[in-house]
Amino acid sequence: MGHRPSAKRLVVLLLCALVIAISGSATANSAATARLRLTPAAPEIEVGDVVRLEVRAEDVANLYGYQVYLDYDPQL
Repeated sequence: MGHRPSAKRLVVLLLCALVIAISGSATANSAATARLRLTPAAPEIEVGDVVRLEVRAEDVANLYGYQVYLDYDPQL
C-alpha cells in the first residue's frame, strides 16, 4: 500500500500555504504610498493670473471620485 498523508498533515500544509499567500499580498499592497500631485499648467505665474492646476492621484486603487479644497496665503 502507498503512503497516504493524514488529514491533520494536509490541514497544516493548507494553513501554511494560506498564511504565506496572505502575508505576501499584504506586503505588496502596503509597498506603494498614495500621493496627490498638483502641477501648474504654466511654468511661471504672474500676480493676478488665473492658475490652472492638474490634480493627479498616484498609487491609488479603487478611486471613483475625489474632491479637493486648496487654501493658499494671498500675502505671498
